Amino acid sequence: MMDDSQLDRCMKLVTDCRERLARFVRVLVPSHDDAEEVVQQTMVTIWEQVDRFDRDGTADQFFAWASRIAVNHARNYVRKSAPSRLLFSPEAIEALAAQWDQSEKHLDERREALRSCLSELPEQERQLIQRRYTLGESTQSMSESLGRQATSVYRSLRRIHRVLETCINNKLEEVEK
Repeated sequence: MMDDSQLDRCMKLVTDCRERLARFVRVLVPSHDDAEEVVQQTMVTIWEQVDRFDRDGTADQFFAWASRIAVNHARNYVRKSAPSRLLFSPEAIEALAAQWDQSEKHLDERREALRSCLSELPEQERQLIQRRYTLGESTQSMSESLGRQATSVYRSLRRIHRVLETCINNKLEEVEK
């Protein structure tokens, strides 16, 4: 039986991995509605079996454990639905899961490099990127509030993109060494 702090930690792990797990399942199960069904089944199983997860495990270890549960549910879903629908075979699901895992690791490395590179930007440039991509503000709106021409804001964003791209590539090369 879990104490309150362990339950809180498990709830945080489940909450934090849900979107990532949903993206993973959407790769395995082509229909959005079917994928959501598999995610729901997976979440139920996770809660039923959460005592089996190493309570000292990391978020990545938790996701690896949860994703295996999702693969099993996806395969079962395909077996049950296969006669009436065009879905991936269980073997294809396994291959997609393995490929996704590799891609996700690469994306995690790129995200971490991006975070690091963003932190190295001057505050004004970081704010431009945040306004455009985190807040979703249009370039036109940004130019009006900054009192600049839209083309000037576009040029600034393009230059920042190049700086970030170079920085990310350099950091990824360091990781590979």
